[in-house]
Amino acid sequence: MSKVRIPLVNSLVPFLFAWAVGTAAVAQHCAPITESYLSRTTIEHVPNGIAFEATYSKTGGQAKEAYQAYLLAYADSKSKALSEMSPRQAISNKLVSVLDTQLVTRNAAGSYPMKWQLDTQRLVGKLLS
Repeated sequence: MSKVRIPLVNSLVPFLFAWAVGTAAVAQHCAPITESYLSRTTIEHVPNGIAFEATYSKTGGQAKEAYQAYLLAYADSKSKALSEMSPRQAISNKLVSVLDTQLVTRNAAGSYPMKWQLDTQRLVGKLLS
């Protein structure tokens, strides 16, 4: 009888530990956000650079008046390392270049539009530094 109980306890403890750790790891900051995405993006060539527009949309969670948005660039060769980091870690480890940042405010539709116009010379300088 004891041979049956020991394997059961040995397999149950790791399962409970994985369940406890797993539920803590999936918590959201402003729960419950059910969708979070860029609902619109456009990129176009303009004199001396690139114009970039995006709209951030979300469903659920707290209605925030504004978010801080970062426009980041990184080398494709760093993609795997970046996928295992938070944005804060990627910035502090200098694996990404912060091209620009801005405070984006919520519009009447509940989404957050943002616009950037990047000068080509400034962009190349940032990416090479």
